[in-house]
Amino acid sequence: MSNTTWSLAPDADWATISPVNDGSYTMLVTATPNPAAAQRTMLFTFMAGADVKTLRVTQDGASATAIRQAKTPSIIVYSQDGDVVVKSDTPLKSVAVYDISGKAIKVVNVANSFITISGLPRQQVLIVRVMSDKGRVMSYKLQ
Repeated sequence: MSNTTWSLAPDADWATISPVNDGSYTMLVTATPNPAAAQRTMLFTFMAGADVKTLRVTQDGASATAIRQAKTPSIIVYSQDGDVVVKSDTPLKSVAVYDISGKAIKVVNVANSFITISGLPRQQVLIVRVMSDKGRVMSYKLQ
C-alpha cells in the first residue's frame, strides 16, 4: 500500500486519523472524549487499488466520575449593590448566607433557578452555600 494512492473511509465521526509526516508511515488517531459509560468502536477502512485494510478503534466509556462532573449544574454567585445573586441552569433547593465566622445570616428555600437575597451586611466577607434540587451542595466566598 505504500507505493500507490490510497484512500481512507471512517465509519463514525468521533475520531480522525491523519499521517505523521516523519517518513515512517505512521498514522495518528485523534478521538473526542466519550461522554457515555459504554465503550464505543469505529472502523477506518484503507483502500489502495485492490487492497483493503481495516483498522478497528475502540474507546472506553467515561468513568462514573466524569459522567457526574458533566452533569454538574452551572451555578453563578455574585454580589451586586449589597445583594447576593444566585443563578443556576438547574432548579435550586436552598441558599444560605453565612458570615466569615460561620454564623447564619439568612437561609432561603428556593423553588427556581434564580434568587436575589437582600438586606445583608455590607463590607463583609460572606460565605454562600447553595443546594441544588438534587441535593448537591456548593459553597462560594464573596468579598
